[in-house]
Amino acid sequence: MEIQTRIFLYLSVLSLLPMGQALAQQKDIHDMEIKPEIQVQVRDIAHFESDILTAQKKGLQYLPQTMQTKNILGWRFLDRNSQSVGKIVDVLLDIRTGDFRKIKVAPDRLNFVGPLYFDMKAQNIEIEDSVIRCDMDKRQIQDSQLDLGKAPEDMTEMVSLKSLSGSLVYDRDGVLAATVRGAFGMEKDHKITYLDTVLAQTRQGIAIPLNQIKIVQQNGLLGIHLTDEQLAVMKRLAK
Repeated sequence: MEIQTRIFLYLSVLSLLPMGQALAQQKDIHDMEIKPEIQVQVRDIAHFESDILTAQKKGLQYLPQTMQTKNILGWRFLDRNSQSVGKIVDVLLDIRTGDFRKIKVAPDRLNFVGPLYFDMKAQNIEIEDSVIRCDMDKRQIQDSQLDLGKAPEDMTEMVSLKSLSGSLVYDRDGVLAATVRGAFGMEKDHKITYLDTVLAQTRQGIAIPLNQIKIVQQNGLLGIHLTDEQLAVMKRLAK
């Protein structure tokens, strides 16, 4: 309901109340008008819907320059001399923005103990033409494998791209609303901007903006939680 309509109905009820009670209620309605969180909520929902419509109108997930989960996980990781280091098995994203933070690589060479984690900034990671490369050569990687092999201990600021794919989406009451079948973003941005979801009841697909949803990680499990307003927009726009 539009806030102007809510205020009109509220004032109509006030006219039927005793004077003292009406004055107290008038103060409440004045507070409701100026509370910043109401404006933020309206703006966020409008932004949420606008981003979905942009993805649909431009067909973002079908563009050749779009990175999709199913493609990223399997890309080759190269050293600075364009020599293959291994295969990308996961990307750790900034949980608030979707920016790439770390690249998890399964090395080709058997003398590596386990996976290696390359930091986007520390190793000057570049993404181009379906490959990801760092500014280290193979010898430097070999010499640094103990440090590179350490998985991040603190994941509160990051989320696994691999874990996002197949994760569950819940409504406010904890009821399953959708599932995530993938994620995508533009190659030039080095980030994931959308989750490709399927609604639980209708099996319709819709892409939703990653930076406007609540991601909860607990005991190694990942879940996405939507507001009633977000879910209503998804159901209305899904195809």
